[in-house]
Parts: sequence; structure tokens; C-alpha cells
Amino acid sequence: IIFIFQPSRFFLWTICTSSSGLIINQMGLFEWYLVFTAIFCGLYFILMTTYIIQWLKMPLFIPSNEGLKSSITIVIPARNEEQNIKHCLSDIRKQNFPLGKIEVIVVDDYSKDDTATLASSLIKTYGLNGKVLKMGAINHELPFKKGAITEAIKIAAHDLIITTDADCRMGPEWLSAFVAYYDLYTPKMIAGPIGYL
Repeated sequence: IIFIFQPSRFFLWTICTSSSGLIINQMGLFEWYLVFTAIFCGLYFILMTTYIIQWLKMPLFIPSNEGLKSSITIVIPARNEEQNIKHCLSDIRKQNFPLGKIEVIVVDDYSKDDTATLASSLIKTYGLNGKVLKMGAINHELPFKKGAITEAIKIAAHDLIITTDADCRMGPEWLSAFVAYYDLYTPKMIAGPIGYL
């Protein structure tokens, strides 16, 4: 393959051999685009395959609910989540983790519905230790969700902070798995997979 650049044109020349001798093909811009796309897709495939292989090599962590020490702050940025916030807070209430070790901060990110009012009512109804923070009442620098999470972290009572979205659902082992891993390894960050329903 030979690359030839001229001020007004860029061609990719390919030289192939055949029984009748050398065949020289000139590739225009469209063909060059196809070659570039094929190379990019190939590299992307290699990268994703590497990620999958490394993910599968990770040892399986089986959490134990015994001896969990850390308390946890859950940050839930919410914007117009009136239909979902009830399920999210209900799932938190159903965790097999002591409610006294959980702080919930719902950050209302300029909702136009009753997300903040409903969240505040549900926190009380479910007996959760938490509060609703309204972004409109705070002087903040970062926009929207980033700002919501940043402001909640500033007032979080615990070192271990989990963020989740208001439209997410959690199984009863969700918090205990995070806390067990944190207590055992004390990592700087933990990321968990999500599934779509």
C-alpha cells in the first residue's frame, strides 16, 4: 500500500500481484473512508475483547453480611422523577442493611413535577434518615446532575457514598455488597454493573 499526497487530492494506491503481473489500483476518498472504518472497527473489537477477557478474569466477590462496619450515604439526583422515586426509596428501605447506618440525600434538580415533595414525604413514611436538597436554593457552579451530586457530597455524613439514579431499582443485597467490599478492601472507587428491565 502506498500513500500519495498531492495538494488537491489524496489517493491510496494499492499494488496487487496477479498472474499477468502487477495491478495498480487507485482508491478515492470513499474507498479510503471504508479502509479507515474497517481499521477503526477492528481496533474497537480488539479493545472490547480485551475488556471482556479482563472482566472475566476478575475473581468473583461473594459478600458476607456479617461484621459490616461502615455507614453509607446514598445520593439520588432526581429531575422530574415523580413516577420513579417511590420505587427507588422503597428498594432502599427493603435493604438487608441496618437503616440506622443509611443516610439518603435526594437532590431535586429543578424538577417541574412534585418529585421533591413526594421524596420528602416518602423519606419520612419509610423511616429513612435523609433529606431533600433543592438545587434552586443553592448557589452552585456545576450544571445539572454533576452539580447535584457535588452539592450532596458536600453535606454527606459518611465517607462511603453511593450515587444512583431515581429510576433505578435495587435488590435487597445491593448495599451490603458494596459495604462488604469497601470494608474488606477500602478502595477509592467501586463501580457496579446495571441491568435493564
